[in-house]
Amino acid sequence: MITVAEFAKDIGVTPKTVYKWLNRVKPEYGDSLTEKKGSRTYITEKGIEVLTASITVVKPSITEGKTEYNKVIPGETDEVLYLRVQNKVLLDELNKEREHSRSMTEQLAELARNSQVLLGAEQSRTNPVLLTGEDKTLSGNTDNPIDKDAPKKSLWERITGR
Repeated sequence: MITVAEFAKDIGVTPKTVYKWLNRVKPEYGDSLTEKKGSRTYITEKGIEVLTASITVVKPSITEGKTEYNKVIPGETDEVLYLRVQNKVLLDELNKEREHSRSMTEQLAELARNSQVLLGAEQSRTNPVLLTGEDKTLSGNTDNPIDKDAPKKSLWERITGR
């Protein structure tokens, strides 16, 4: 018999992990897996066999500067195979949606460029002042150009035309 701490150290896990596994398998095997002497809990021979068979340990191992993990491969059950197929189908759908999203983004950018070109053409056609950058008219009225040398008229003179 060995203590829980010694067993945990031997297999490379924490004592807390061993206690968790003991609690998981205890309903099947009862209290025959451990014995308590004083303040220490000891694992029986049967407990060591059961825990060794049931605990799956995934601990990092460093090889060539890379951290790798021991691979725990689940059995090839029908459910696992079904989930793998479903995962592949979902990944394919996701890739198609991403391609569609990219093409829609490109189309939207092209529409924005076209809109800017059309807006510029419309503005240049309707208001030539925007192209030249000079304001030769009074308040946008093209019929009445401003003559800098002419004397200023009052509002009443402009309205009545005198």
